[in-house]
Amino acid sequence: MAIRVLVPCSVLALLVVAGCGNSQPEEQSAALVRLACSKADETGQVSGALSVVDKKGDPVSISKDDATVGVETRAGDGPWKTIKDVQHGFNGPAQLDVVLVVDNSGSEIDELERIQETARDFARKLEVRAHRDRVALVRVSTVAKVLTPLTEDLDAFDAAVASLFVRNGWTALWDGIRVANEILAEDALGQVKGADGEICLGRTYRAIVAFTDGRENNSADEHETSYPGDGVDTTLDMLAEQEVLGARTPLHLVGIGPKVDPETLSGLADKTQGYYAAIDDFNSLHGKLMSAAARLDGQIPVCFVPNDCADTQARISVTLASDPAATPLVAELPLPDEWCAVVADNGKSKK
Repeated sequence: MAIRVLVPCSVLALLVVAGCGNSQPEEQSAALVRLACSKADETGQVSGALSVVDKKGDPVSISKDDATVGVETRAGDGPWKTIKDVQHGFNGPAQLDVVLVVDNSGSEIDELERIQETARDFARKLEVRAHRDRVALVRVSTVAKVLTPLTEDLDAFDAAVASLFVRNGWTALWDGIRVANEILAEDALGQVKGADGEICLGRTYRAIVAFTDGRENNSADEHETSYPGDGVDTTLDMLAEQEVLGARTPLHLVGIGPKVDPETLSGLADKTQGYYAAIDDFNSLHGKLMSAAARLDGQIPVCFVPNDCADTQARISVTLASDPAATPLVAELPLPDEWCAVVADNGKSKK
């Protein structure tokens, strides 16, 4: 089985080839590794969240018994130096904050009941975790509207889902994704540390999940309607740069049917270390959103302090116990520019 390893953050990592056993077909021998990191915290720790998926983007469950994760750093093109103290959170993020952006434009007039059922099940898929996860809902049509902020209350979320409706309308998808990030950012104030004071492994993992069966066409109020605009002409570049507490916000996007712009959607997902899935019709939407929820659940926090203030790059390798002879999955990324300055500002020093 081919796998991909993702660590959501702000930089797209490189493509590497990893063997998966001699019995596997040739087309299943490649693995894509994406690696990203959050802004370094006051201890100089760099952190991300790693997940393993198969070639279709579906999650592969792993534990500390299944995988060995190694981290190295280096300065420029110098030699890689192993980091001995790497923290892993194989129980997943301490908390997930996820905003679901639902396209309710006019083209989905016959799909409302299916959309509502899928949205309710998506929230329940997250809420069965042991951690205190929260879900918000944003409706997109001619304008974007928050139907519920982040909540643990499934009854409140269900009430928001019940208020979804479809009439003739345009698609302000970019506005919806921007508003979703505003929800995450506003609620994140004061939440740099986890509930138990843990900075790295206790940090909340945030993401946006959105689906559409059409193309963006009204986030700059291109069409004259009875709705007042919000004064923001949301652009694709703005969405690719969205952050919360210095960490890039991953966008997990689903394009439904032949009228979407797959190149734009997949490019946006790539730039934010999210996923893009293309499906033929709404029959497959439920499965894709359940898969997205499982990927979010399966994130493995990874935290480390680079070896030296001169170090500019990091490399993570993942070796699976199921195929120990295979070449490890590897990804490289530049370290956050500020990581060492943060340590120095707090009266600490590195070599």
